[in-house]
Amino acid sequence: MHSHVITRSSTSLSVIRTIGAMIGIAWGWYITSSLRTQQFGFSFAIFSVAAIFVVPVVILAFIGLPWRTFVFGIFGVLLIVAGSVEAVATLEESVFRQKHNFLASNTAIVTQERLWPFSHHYMSYNPSSGIWSGGD
Repeated sequence: MHSHVITRSSTSLSVIRTIGAMIGIAWGWYITSSLRTQQFGFSFAIFSVAAIFVVPVVILAFIGLPWRTFVFGIFGVLLIVAGSVEAVATLEESVFRQKHNFLASNTAIVTQERLWPFSHHYMSYNPSSGIWSGGD
């Protein structure tokens, strides 16, 4: 039977790993959200964007752990980031669609800014063409 002794250094390392993962999640969420809110609709590319910006930061938090923990930790953080970004953006777009979906085709293009902190991005709907779009 193995006994695991908790030392000050192992506790400190756990705190540093947790902080590193949290920084990776926050940084990844902000950057990925910033790019996601410039478009309208789901795209698998969001996972690539999350990976590009999250993995370099989060990898440091998981170095030295067993390889399975390392891989699942990074994958878990990527899922948290990409999943939450997509959920928030999809919800915002769904509300926009429900509000403007039944406009007459001769109605002017409708534009709405995104939620803070991305209110400099917008969503729009062109009733005459039926095209939903977004931009910066």
